[in-house]
Amino acid sequence: MRTVECHESLLNYIYSFKGYPRFIMNKTLGLYQIFKLCARQPLCNSSSPIRNIHILSNVRRNYIKSVTHSHGLRSAAEHYSENENLDGPQTENEVIPVEGIPLDILKLKTEVPAVDVKFRTKHNDPTKHTIEDEGLFYTVPKEDYNMYIKDGQWPAFHKQVQAFQECALMVRRPALEIFEIVEHLNLKLPPARLLIYGQQGHGKTVTLAHVVHRYAKAGWITVHFPNMFEMIRYHTKTPKTCVKSFHNEAVYDLAEEAGAWLKFFKTQNKHNLEKFTTSQEYKWSEKESSPAGTPLLDIVTLGMDRVKFASDIIGVILKELRSQAAEKNIKILVAIEGVNVLYKDIQALKDENKRVINGQEISVFRNIQKMFEPTWHGGVCVGTVCPSVDALDTQLDPLEVPYTPQYLLKQKGFEFMDPFIPILVPEFTMKEAYNAVDYLIDRKWIQRSRGKTHDGKKELILLSNRHPQEMMKLSALW
Repeated sequence: MRTVECHESLLNYIYSFKGYPRFIMNKTLGLYQIFKLCARQPLCNSSSPIRNIHILSNVRRNYIKSVTHSHGLRSAAEHYSENENLDGPQTENEVIPVEGIPLDILKLKTEVPAVDVKFRTKHNDPTKHTIEDEGLFYTVPKEDYNMYIKDGQWPAFHKQVQAFQECALMVRRPALEIFEIVEHLNLKLPPARLLIYGQQGHGKTVTLAHVVHRYAKAGWITVHFPNMFEMIRYHTKTPKTCVKSFHNEAVYDLAEEAGAWLKFFKTQNKHNLEKFTTSQEYKWSEKESSPAGTPLLDIVTLGMDRVKFASDIIGVILKELRSQAAEKNIKILVAIEGVNVLYKDIQALKDENKRVINGQEISVFRNIQKMFEPTWHGGVCVGTVCPSVDALDTQLDPLEVPYTPQYLLKQKGFEFMDPFIPILVPEFTMKEAYNAVDYLIDRKWIQRSRGKTHDGKKELILLSNRHPQEMMKLSALW
């Protein structure tokens, strides 16, 4: 344990414990609520309960990050459920005097309004979502989950789906903003570029999944790359030398990843790809080629069977879509998770001379970038910029990485994407936070009686600071 210098009001109660989970909450409100809930409560077997409350403080951001005690992490909800009759604050507005803590801080108002709203929308069809559905959950059918969402989420999300026996996404304002923008776009002009950004864990990936689900159900072709991060993270576990492209020795192929994406792309768009044929002959090697008029589905199948050609085939498919989609009156949604990978030096990928390869030297990434160029029409480009991509090759916590597009895209990427429409994904609103807790209670994830009360909900919302990812982690203790 080591004492951390910080605001005078925290005095000697501010400590850090290495290895404990970190939960973010507002410094002043968090301090007041902690002492209000925990004063006079024997959380540990020590003579001085208050001195066993240790608050991990991040001085630079003035945020309190965790509440622990000497025998480990416990929530006040757990404590109350086991000690129903212990003395504690008897009224909601009672102020407990604590030695060394100014009363003006203890008297700060921390009440949050109760939101008595149902947490599920009546529209499970994403094409019908409007502003009236904001903050409410909709259930994704199992078939749609496997087709559009499963491959684009983090492993923790899949475990959550298995535990809850359903996939439910919250209809949030950033997705609704994108729907509104796209509805008023002139698709006869070059594609608009929308970049989703926000702090790690705020829900950028889920927002993109909602967007993909909506436009896939509306009949659009979805050029969805949900695993850009996985394409480079895979090689941190199993480093290997990249293979030079058959057609351009200046770029490198990720054959296995390209083949896997073609299978994913075919599953999502099989019904639309049947309408496309190649406009010219394509030569894959000295002996193999595909004549003009070949069904595009056959080209995709070739890439799945012969992964050595998969990267080149992705380029052919995207080229044909750009040139023919408008003629066939089929709209295209380009959805890229972690678009800042395109401009990153990938430390785990090296050429035969052990030189680090940049994203611009990978054939698949270059073909993706062409979809963001203003050389075609009939579609929309949506991407997320992820702090976790920048944190991959460093010792930085993703929460410590700046999350603005200008920082994550670097100069070259920012200049290429400009102009674009930024879409911020913030923390939960109060309505969203309450609905999220109600959903966890409905799924029986929160089981303790104290955690189901209004005070228990307020405590969870306060300790998580309405951060979606941290709320999910904290709720496991409720």
